[in-house]
Formats: sequence, structure tokens, C-alpha cells
Amino acid sequence: MNTAILLAAHGSRRPESRAALETVSARVRAAYPDAACALAFTSAHILTIMRQSGETADDVESALNKLHDQGYRRVAVQSLHIIPGREFHEMEALANRLMVRDERFERIEVGKPLLACEEDLVLVAEALMKLVPEDRKPDEAVVFIGHGTAHSGNEFYPALNRKLQDIDPLVFMGVMGRGSGREPSVATISKWLTRAGVTRAALMPFLFGAGYHAAFDLMGSKADSWETVLGQLGIACRGELKGSGEYSELANIWLAHLADAMARLKRR
Repeated sequence: MNTAILLAAHGSRRPESRAALETVSARVRAAYPDAACALAFTSAHILTIMRQSGETADDVESALNKLHDQGYRRVAVQSLHIIPGREFHEMEALANRLMVRDERFERIEVGKPLLACEEDLVLVAEALMKLVPEDRKPDEAVVFIGHGTAHSGNEFYPALNRKLQDIDPLVFMGVMGRGSGREPSVATISKWLTRAGVTRAALMPFLFGAGYHAAFDLMGSKADSWETVLGQLGIACRGELKGSGEYSELANIWLAHLADAMARLKRR
């Protein structure tokens, strides 16, 4: 079969984050046993760290070149990103160049990230509600926290927050980082929690893998971590540090996008 699948993730410097990638990779290989399956990373920063530590790590173009050298001409590149941000759109542009302008591949189809349309917002909100800790107290807030970006794709986070709020007014979606467009920020979430009289919250990463951000920017003693900022407001925090790719409820959505890309790959 002249078909390959390339899983493209942002990447992480933290070994613990590999669990999400291994979980999704195993499911993809089981679902498509006749297709080759390769991995690539889209963060230049993470690629540099991995290579300096002696790890073998491909960016998307290098991975596609290797697949081409192995004889594959039809490739589904599945995004393992949360939203369609800069790295996702760069990947789409690369796929278009290699297929249309350079004519190196018969077809390259790019699978959408976790959140790509209104239907995804509904599905992801429902999936996240299933991840709320079973031992949650009635007055305990749950805050899912994504990466955040200045890219327009950040709009999916406040949209997802609205979906979650429609289901449960004490479940929120926030994002890390500061600057224009990065909302709902920790400052915004803090105001909402204070207004609701919340005194305890479960912080859950909304990141593909539980990497550096999950371990240090959400929880931990850093002056600007979410745990520290909320703690100063009298909100006791606990963390559920698992990557989104480790949960079958969310992995199912990425796999559905891959199935769509694989179907498009069969076109002439």
C-alpha cells in the first residue's frame, strides 16, 4: 500500500509528555495496520532541544522527505495540535507546496486539529465534561488550561469556555501567556472564580502532552503559575497532570479527523 500517516505534534522537552504521543500512535497503528506511521514535531524550539540531547527528531518537511525516499506518494499528515494556529497553517502550506508546486507527492491531506469547527466545539466540550474529576466537590471549580496564542486561532478557547459554561457554570477554559488575544487569561479566570465565590479548583491541562507547561506553569511554586496566582486569592488548587492525548474521549476526535483525511487521500 502506497500510503503513509505522519503524526505531527508541537513536541515537548519533558519525557512525561511522551505518554500522549505513544497512546495516539498506538491507536493509529492499530486502526491502519497497512499504512506506514511516522512522527514529526512542529516546534523549532523543541526540535533544537531534542537534537541537542541526542534524540532523533524530524520536522514535518524532513519526515515527508523520508517518506518520499521510502516510496510513499500518498500521505495523511494528522495534526495533533489543539487549535489551528501558526504551526498548523504552516504545515498546510508545506503540504500544498510539496503536492501542487513541487509535484513530489500524488496527494498529501492534512487532518484537522482537535478544534477546527463548531461541531468540534460541541464534541470537545462534551468530552471535557467527562474528564472532570469524579471526586469533585459541589463547590469546586474545574479549570482546563490551554497554551494560548496571539494567532487568531486562539478564538477557539473563549468559544469553548462558553460551551463549557452552558453545561456547568463552575467549569472554565483558560489559556496561558499574556498579550493581545490570549484570553481567557489567568487574570480573567481569577475574576470569574472570585465573583463565583470559589475557594478550591482543579487545574487540568488542555495540552496534547503533559509537558513543561503542565508541570510548571499550571502547578508549582513559580510566582506566575496558575496555582500560585489563584492561591494568593485564597483558592486552593490541585492538579490533574495528564495530556489531552492520553484521554480516549479526546483522542477519538483526533482519530475522526484522521479518518476524514484518509478518506480524502483516496481521491484521484
